[in-house]
Amino acid sequence: HGDIIEETEAHRLVALGMSLGRAEQALDQDPEAVRELLAEARLGAREALVELRDLARGIRPPILTDRGLEPAISALVARTPLPVTLSADLDPDRYNAVVETAAYFTVAEALANAIKHANADRVDILIKAGNGVLVAEVVDDGDGGADTSGPGLTGLKQRAEALDGRLT
Repeated sequence: HGDIIEETEAHRLVALGMSLGRAEQALDQDPEAVRELLAEARLGAREALVELRDLARGIRPPILTDRGLEPAISALVARTPLPVTLSADLDPDRYNAVVETAAYFTVAEALANAIKHANADRVDILIKAGNGVLVAEVVDDGDGGADTSGPGLTGLKQRAEALDGRLT
């Protein structure tokens, strides 16, 4: 089932890229065709986003779906071999499922990186919210020197940016 969704999404993204390429080529000669191609690309992007959101809901850990971000991250912390402190100051209302999922997987990846690469002795996680902004901060006492251009951190950055967030 996941493979079918991934193939469908890959097809949609290829089609989106082709539509944008055709629009770029027609920019000078046929502005009306460009308008139609851009509308087609926008529709394709919207459809891909809906399916990707559905996929993200499908891979959410059940505890995240059922109980929310803080209990889900608490469960991560409980399975971590390092001492971890978790502080949470969240609004009582749940966040959009896509935002919660992105925050959960970002924290999970940062925690995994601290365990695998940082030579850390402890990790502190702070999750807070206010004014419609959700912040997840993961700090370890490891060696430092993270490669910000590596695929792991680049993927986390792209995940945050896809939701109008940022990774620092």
